Amino acid sequence: MEYRDVNQLVETIILMQKKGVIKNRIDKIVLKHFRGFLDESEIQFQFPLTAVIGKNGSGKSTILRIIKLLGKGDIPQNEFFETNFDNGNLTGTEIEYSIDGKTEKIVYVEKNKWGIDENGIEHVDIAMIRPKSIVGAIDKSFLYDNIGQQVNKANQVKYLIKQSQKIQQSPENTGKKKRRYISEAELDAVNYILQSHYSSIEMIKHKLFGGTWATTALFKKEFGDSEFCEYNAGSGEFLVVNIIEQIEHIKDNSILLVDEPEISLHPGAQRRLLNYMLRVIITKKLQIVFSTHSKELVECLPPEAIICVEKQNNDISQIKNNVLPKQAFLEIEIMPEVRQVIVEDDMACSIITEILRAERMEKLLNVIYIPGGASNLKKHIIPTFSKTNVDNQFIWFDGDQYKKEVPNFQLVLEKDKDEKYYKNVFKECVGIEAKNIDWCPDGNAKEGRINKQQELQMLVQYLEYFKNNVFFLPKKIPEDIVYNEDYLKKLLGTEDIPDSVLQEQNSKAKIKKWSEESGMSLQLIEQYLVFQFVKVKDDIYEEIVSTLLKIIGE
Repeated sequence: MEYRDVNQLVETIILMQKKGVIKNRIDKIVLKHFRGFLDESEIQFQFPLTAVIGKNGSGKSTILRIIKLLGKGDIPQNEFFETNFDNGNLTGTEIEYSIDGKTEKIVYVEKNKWGIDENGIEHVDIAMIRPKSIVGAIDKSFLYDNIGQQVNKANQVKYLIKQSQKIQQSPENTGKKKRRYISEAELDAVNYILQSHYSSIEMIKHKLFGGTWATTALFKKEFGDSEFCEYNAGSGEFLVVNIIEQIEHIKDNSILLVDEPEISLHPGAQRRLLNYMLRVIITKKLQIVFSTHSKELVECLPPEAIICVEKQNNDISQIKNNVLPKQAFLEIEIMPEVRQVIVEDDMACSIITEILRAERMEKLLNVIYIPGGASNLKKHIIPTFSKTNVDNQFIWFDGDQYKKEVPNFQLVLEKDKDEKYYKNVFKECVGIEAKNIDWCPDGNAKEGRINKQQELQMLVQYLEYFKNNVFFLPKKIPEDIVYNEDYLKKLLGTEDIPDSVLQEQNSKAKIKKWSEESGMSLQLIEQYLVFQFVKVKDDIYEEIVSTLLKIIGE
């Protein structure tokens, strides 16, 4: 359900973007000579919510810190600095921002000193949430405060029990204690994300456990009078409450940065947190950027919302914008479901395979050639896939197999959708008679006893599969895509086209004749033509890539 909701929210945001209702504060950042990033790295923010995904140490959190520099009160030397044991790798660094329609730049001058261009930096409202640093008062005392190192656990527990009485004693705010109940809106969001039933949550910020500020959360269930603190509620509950509380208090039109929001959250809660963040973008007009390793937070986002920080073998990080979720998963070693495309000839297989390699998508899609031509695929392969509801197998025919688009049956009146109608559609769109398919319905065909309703149902399933899972090359035959006489003349060292080649009717026959006339193997010529086609990347190439992206992203 959350997935469907996310898709609807994404569509709403895209529409609001087009109308100018929602605008990104930051459009682009260019990094020059910055630490371990490829020089002249460009970070594009095309969608109001941006997921930055990559391996540990790739620079995801660094990107958030770079954005944070635009916040009020932040200066570069407080975020990126050198120490005696770390030179910072900042010599020659420039960071150029495109923000609110203006270009602003900061430059590293010398050790721990940055310069700002003459236009200055127009600081904006930025909030940064670091879930890894969000811990409750008891955990903080146990794990981090000095008291935890000075006494044994038993004595520490006694101390905390004694001090906890002071938290409850007085409801008013004091110099050592600030308390408030989260709002109804915040409570609703928490209950939605966690699928919980809290009637109230009180946040108490205090200095009663060791003298440093920390937060205790008191949770009360909708059913019963029991009350418990964050130590017994779990880290996920406490984390969500803190995230929601901070987001709800952010000013409209601000920038929100979140470093790995999935910490301590199960997959369902992660998906609902994403849903919540998208809704906040709509209501508060925020621009949100978060780093993540989470499949759940990324897989339903459009490519415009995904940035992949890819760490190369030389430890240089390359930023890739506009990335498919499945491509991003490969970078963090989440192996997505591999889909498969079946083609009707060797040349189509070769072209698509080489394009996948060129686009670094070969791990996302398998391409196989099944002999027997289009007829075999239509009569035997597609019926099997359609009857068994296989949705990760796709057919890619040559362009000459395209007849007519399968209509949207939901737009056709029910009274018109009889057996004759579907059989006519089948012939017009598939190009063969439905009777040529052995549908194998229940009954005995030899005796004339078959389940006609079942047969019709399978025919409709076939057409639905054909509509959604069948594609066509942009040329009649694959050879038409790669055939280029200038390339062939260069390969074969000739200025003239043999008369025998000119007499042939199509590009496939011409390539074969070139091979016969030159003595060069047909396979070598075909490989060369495919190589040149992939190298040039013309409009037809881009059209095929677009179809591949559709298949992978389905």
